[in-house]
Amino acid sequence: MLAAKGTSNNDIALKLDLSLRTVKSYLANLFLKLNVASRTGAEVTIFRITQEALNNIKRHSRATEAVVNLEFTPESLKISMEDNGQGFRPPKKFDRLASRGKLGLLGMHQRIDFLGRTFKIHSKPGEGTSLLIEARC
Repeated sequence: MLAAKGTSNNDIALKLDLSLRTVKSYLANLFLKLNVASRTGAEVTIFRITQEALNNIKRHSRATEAVVNLEFTPESLKISMEDNGQGFRPPKKFDRLASRGKLGLLGMHQRIDFLGRTFKIHSKPGEGTSLLIEARC
């Protein structure tokens, strides 16, 4: 929810422990690639999915290392994340997550599904987790 209306770039930088310059650059590139002028639907959704994934790594994975890659092309934005944490068994059906209290994963899946984008998660207990989000611009 950091990118919600009324949240400053400085607040985002402080919360995510990034420089203000990094946040401004990231948002400017994202807006340019998504062909938008400000924080609206698609970019807020992608930002929130990324934020939730990073929070999940911090809260649940017990990882000692995590890697986030952002790839911008003229046609798409690709976000991939990997950690070396404890891993888990992803559900075969995301609609079962709510009954298991896994609202973060469910929210990420619903948000990206709403945009008609790709959301893939791979994980096994003891093997860490990888996440792929692809959005066509």
